Amino acid sequence: MKLVNIKLIVLFLVSYVLALVFFAPLRWIVPFVEPKLVSSGISVSNVEGTIWRGTSDVRKKGYGFLSASWQIHPLSIFVLKLPADVQLQNSDLQISGRVVVSPSGISVKELSGYLDEKVFAPIYLAYKSQISGRLTLTNISADAGWSKKLGAASGSLAWSGGPITVPVGRSMQNYEVPMMKGEISSNEEGWALNVLSSDKQEFIEARLSAEGVGMLSIKRQLATQMNLPVPAGGQSMFDISQQVF
Repeated sequence: MKLVNIKLIVLFLVSYVLALVFFAPLRWIVPFVEPKLVSSGISVSNVEGTIWRGTSDVRKKGYGFLSASWQIHPLSIFVLKLPADVQLQNSDLQISGRVVVSPSGISVKELSGYLDEKVFAPIYLAYKSQISGRLTLTNISADAGWSKKLGAASGSLAWSGGPITVPVGRSMQNYEVPMMKGEISSNEEGWALNVLSSDKQEFIEARLSAEGVGMLSIKRQLATQMNLPVPAGGQSMFDISQQVF
């Protein structure tokens, strides 16, 4: 009898502590994790709600400001999963989807929204280039294990097309990137992304193998569509392969 009572007391205390943590106002918890966030170049403000459901403004050094909101579904803990509906937005992007954490790994479910070109500014500005357009995500899902094992992946993305300015020699050249659409798929060999033109010409091929090797191939058809001067011969104008993880 005494042993049963002790177990009940321990269970009550554990439940009470978890309730204090998860249902306490976030503004009470943020000061404890803020030093770690600051050291990572992340700052948070306008924090409202709890760990289960809340909102916050997030700023990452070099990447600007994001307004984040989330809602975690605690009852799923009983089946060893922790799904959270997440929304991110600012003037240049709006994304929503579900993130599921489990003992076996992490999953992204039904990720949809858009990202305007300014989100990618740190990349294209590093090459002294300019680009305009919008990347649209539609129902993207992907599973990955903690042991870096790749699971299923699916969904689609589309680039609106638009002008691009790149340095060529000592001058800047202007080109027009065509509208294109990509489909994400997976099999036992890994993940794949095939990007096609509106008339089904292959523009880009990307692969991530189960062994962690990434491959990217930019097809000659894209260069032809953009009137880019490239040497003759071969189906690709750019190929790269490297270990990702």
